[in-house]
Amino acid sequence: MPARLKNLANKKIILAVLLFAAIFLCLGVVFSEPVSAQSNANQLLWGGQQGTIGKIIGLGDKDPRIIAAKIIRVFIGFLGIIALGLIIYGGWLWMTSNGDEQKIDKAKTVLKNAAIGLAIILASFGIVTFIINKLFEAIGGGGVPTEPGGAAAGLGALGSCTVETVYPQPGQREVPRNTVVIITFKEEVDPASVCNDTDGNGTFCGSGDKDKIIPNNIRFFKSNDNDSCEKPNNDCAVSNIIGTTAITTDNKTFVFMFDQNIGSPSEYIWYTARFTNDIKKKSDNKGIFTTCFDKFMRWQFEVSNKIDLTPPQVENNGVFPYPDFFKDKKVGAAALQAKGDITINNQPKFYTAATAGPAAVIAGPAAAITVDQSNKETGTLLVAISADKVTATLNKNAIKLGSQPVNNNSVNFPGYFSIKFSANVSAGNSWSVPITAEVKADTLVIGTKTYTFVAGAPTGDQIQSNANNNTTAGNIAAVLAAHPDVSALAAGNKVNITAKVAGKIGNSIALSSNSAGLAIVKMANGTDGDDNVQVFIKRDQPRNSAIQINFNEAILPITVSGKASQVSTYIRVVNNKAGAGGTGAGCANNNDCQSFNCNAGACVDNFLAGKFVVSNVYRTVEFLSDNVWNKRLRRKYLLFTAR
Repeated sequence: MPARLKNLANKKIILAVLLFAAIFLCLGVVFSEPVSAQSNANQLLWGGQQGTIGKIIGLGDKDPRIIAAKIIRVFIGFLGIIALGLIIYGGWLWMTSNGDEQKIDKAKTVLKNAAIGLAIILASFGIVTFIINKLFEAIGGGGVPTEPGGAAAGLGALGSCTVETVYPQPGQREVPRNTVVIITFKEEVDPASVCNDTDGNGTFCGSGDKDKIIPNNIRFFKSNDNDSCEKPNNDCAVSNIIGTTAITTDNKTFVFMFDQNIGSPSEYIWYTARFTNDIKKKSDNKGIFTTCFDKFMRWQFEVSNKIDLTPPQVENNGVFPYPDFFKDKKVGAAALQAKGDITINNQPKFYTAATAGPAAVIAGPAAAITVDQSNKETGTLLVAISADKVTATLNKNAIKLGSQPVNNNSVNFPGYFSIKFSANVSAGNSWSVPITAEVKADTLVIGTKTYTFVAGAPTGDQIQSNANNNTTAGNIAAVLAAHPDVSALAAGNKVNITAKVAGKIGNSIALSSNSAGLAIVKMANGTDGDDNVQVFIKRDQPRNSAIQINFNEAILPITVSGKASQVSTYIRVVNNKAGAGGTGAGCANNNDCQSFNCNAGACVDNFLAGKFVVSNVYRTVEFLSDNVWNKRLRRKYLLFTAR
């Protein structure tokens, strides 16, 4: 066959393959409309009972056209793999041609044809998608949606952008008709951009309000009917559910409750939720989706023909810590606390400023002394005027300490004092000056804290040094009562120090002083115990454990999330200490109350202060206490109030 005819035949084959691919691509786009097609087919063929019928006869409830569309998509993917293979093959031919013109020409032909074929496939997909979209918009179909639960425009805001989570989840099936819609943003939004002040009380989306959504900002509608707000007449009331109340307690999680049950008692219906960028951030009043790829949030879910009348149930083994009403018994060697002590033999020094004078005149006029606080000398110093009458010398015990000029009848000896004469001086004039050095205060180091001894009333990390050694020991113990690592007990002139936490770690607590009057025995003899514990029911949990409750379905987060004081009507945590007082009972401290709140001798707030957090698509509730669990109260329980 001549080369020209051969090339023409090859081109015809390639065009036929590409035409075949384009036809299947068109069919794939047409069959990829699952929401409206599936909804219509369900109603016409099964009367809305396709799920029930499918389960009874053992068949799935997928629309055959969706299955066909998936097969076609796989085929298109296979064509893409072939195109990639041809490109690789053409490149290999070129690289191994070794300059052979025929091989190079063949490689060019393969690469050119592969590129043309790939371009035609992509172009045909784009053209057909555009045409089908316009056709659906013209007949009210709203364009070509994706398969429920699959990737879709608007879902980019979920997780990676400004939306934390939603309920129902994208693509979720068989949602009950009495469902609510929940959305949690990653930052606070302005509730006035979510709902109107329908009840006129001046607040927006409050828990006790009946405020309705702003339909231009938030829409819920049957996917088959499309979003009427997007149509030219912009009549949001045509297909969208306008009777929807919005509620929030933190401006981040919003619950949307429909005035009437959605869906149908005879069929399954897909719904779409759409949140627009007209919802504003509370921080800067910018659109909440401004930073997202899609400037809106949209997802779909299938509503069944059933109403859910069963309240959420706690899952089997869905509580942590597991219920445990017995205290574990330690059967191994107990850990020992490190100990040390301080003996006060002489009073620690407290700060004393340097002093000097008055000057005693040996010969000459009277003189006034001003001490330098950096002076380190103690004793009697001699000041004498030299024969030149303009220089004065400073001596101690016939040892010269320095000399300085006389200016305006005064002399300054840096590091000691300055002296001011009442009249002109003459050679041989001299004065004796008694002087004492500054005394630095002694310190006591315990752990990471340094305490300073003072003469007067102490403040902060200060200890009063008293003339009586026993009293000083008591002063030390009193100040150490607030130390985070040790406790102290005075016995005579001795202070016994004990680490608050048992184990070898207490041996490393610093215990030292620069005072010669204090005898220090450093922290020692702390030993770690073993972990041999006789467990009753379940092992006791650490003091900083969180409480977690897992439900079998999503729950309303506005009733069980937030501060304990805000949700105590629905959920709370109390002490299970035997004989503990209730609200209003007398108490000496927090341990005497069912909660940890003892105020002015009376128990208040019959719940533990803390925070409840909802996660896991609104199925898990966690409680984080504001207080570390009291080490003497090992058993706790949850008290629920159903509403």
